[in-house]
Amino acid sequence: MRALPLLLCLLLLAGCRKPTPPDPTQQAEGYYLRGTAAFLAGDFSRALEAYTKVRELNPDDRRIDAAEGEVMLVSGRLKEALERFERAAKLDPERGATWGRIAFIREQLGEHDAAREALDRALELHPEDYESLETLARLELAKGRLDEAVAAYVRAADAIPAPAGAGLMLEAAGVLSGAQRSGEALTLLTEGISRGHLSGEVARTLGDLQVEAGALRDALESYQLAAKLLPGDPVPWELVGEIWAALGRPTDAAAAYRESLRVQNRAEVHLALVKLALDHGQRDDAERAFEGAQAALTGTREELLAVADTLERLGRKEDAAAVRKQLEETDATGGPRPSSPETPAASASPGVQGGAPQGGVAPTPDAAPRQKEVNAPAP
Repeated sequence: MRALPLLLCLLLLAGCRKPTPPDPTQQAEGYYLRGTAAFLAGDFSRALEAYTKVRELNPDDRRIDAAEGEVMLVSGRLKEALERFERAAKLDPERGATWGRIAFIREQLGEHDAAREALDRALELHPEDYESLETLARLELAKGRLDEAVAAYVRAADAIPAPAGAGLMLEAAGVLSGAQRSGEALTLLTEGISRGHLSGEVARTLGDLQVEAGALRDALESYQLAAKLLPGDPVPWELVGEIWAALGRPTDAAAAYRESLRVQNRAEVHLALVKLALDHGQRDDAERAFEGAQAALTGTREELLAVADTLERLGRKEDAAAVRKQLEETDATGGPRPSSPETPAASASPGVQGGAPQGGVAPTPDAAPRQKEVNAPAP
């Protein structure tokens, strides 16, 4: 019985012990994970709050400068981001991604020499980093070194996870096309597709280049592929129709135009059907197609001009003259375009018109840098 009071005392002493304080390093890790989750969710202010707590709890965490830099970069706070990344590079000079970020920010700030210095370091550490290679391409382009820029874009395309490489191949093709080197752009895209860099825009641009080269049958296949890959875009089917018309296949041309209209009802495609019907002596079909054009009219200047030309072909010269007069009056006054029952739609896109190749490369992003892809902070 004497042991009972002693046992009770021991239990009371055990219950009065103070709980072990939490480990600051573990707490910091928790806040780091919260910050990364907030960053990925687009909540940048909450991410910075969490990273601030990490800094307070574990000032020696070598990841925190780069993590804050990512948040500031995507928020457009370039100079603050640069300060963080440069600090991170001093703490961990072997991390290539940090040097790549420094190069990108320096490029955005117009400091190309400093950007190239950081970029050389980034590529030395990670030669196939697609973001650094894309920055390299833009720096080479800024110096007028087109071949080097194209080579860098191609390397970036091969390094980036699919399907993003297709967009970089379009950038490279755009550089060549802009320098009047369309044949090389055609070869580049063809080879890129063989390596898996395929998208609807690549197929359509390839078709434009093939039209420009006079390879209509090849362009036909490319536009049909583009139509499959871009089911919401009416233009590839319209271009297929233009090629069939140029090749003397009116039935196939009409079918392709109707596929385009199924995607989007546009007056310009109805007008193409009018022209096709008139070219083959089908007056009734032409009149029906013109009614469809009127119903799809949006009233742009290009539509009015196309309508006037179509009215001329239909033998309605007075109506055509009235449309042109309306257009001249509107141009003179700067007022809104007239909405007329005799008025169909917008001009056709690049392709084959009047039976002759009129191709051209679809516009690709110019030399201005694209929005930088910002990755989640490194673990």
